Amino acid sequence: MNEWLEKLAPMLGADGPLVLVTVAQTLGSTPREAGASMIVGTTQTADTIGGGHLEWEAIAIARALLRDGTKLRTVRFSLGASLGQCCGGAVWLLFERIEADSALMWRHRAGEVARGAGLSRSVASSDLQSEWSLLPGGYSRAGFERNGDGAWRLDQQVGEPPFPIRIFGAGHVGEAIVRVLAPLGTQIDWVDSRENIFPPDLPACVRARRPARHLVHRAHP
Repeated sequence: MNEWLEKLAPMLGADGPLVLVTVAQTLGSTPREAGASMIVGTTQTADTIGGGHLEWEAIAIARALLRDGTKLRTVRFSLGASLGQCCGGAVWLLFERIEADSALMWRHRAGEVARGAGLSRSVASSDLQSEWSLLPGGYSRAGFERNGDGAWRLDQQVGEPPFPIRIFGAGHVGEAIVRVLAPLGTQIDWVDSRENIFPPDLPACVRARRPARHLVHRAHP
């Protein structure tokens, strides 16, 4: 999941500055999820954002940024015929330059994540670079906001991927199960078609899902 993090420090030492390419947001069918990342150097790459022409274009853009010194850039890609991909969705990629003199810091961060910590990242279009901080624990996810004037903000968490769980029914038994599982590094999809059934204080790892009633299968006695 986080191969790029393990290889970032060694590649900074061998290849000089790098560009961290992150899937900031997805729409529809896409090859990788929001938060997926890869690193691009002048001669090497590590990890993947999904392969194909999307990744080929991303590598080309990243290497152009290495040449011209750009710190941050976002690019939207439609994953259709014009790009030579058949997914049909769209992705927003964030490109950020990582300087070679930060290799020691990245080696420390990778070691902490390997021991169970998480990393938190916040960056906006008005910033020069991301703000990173260590967390006691966590799992990988990303939230991306864009305004009409072109401003944007990414809040990302890097850690071990969560264990996915889907729970049907938001009654008192379902809620008790959710409260027990939430602190254990899970990603919970909690499903119930009833209105106003979910409690307002949902843990961050819980996503409330309300399918349309006509899509809910009803078993016959």
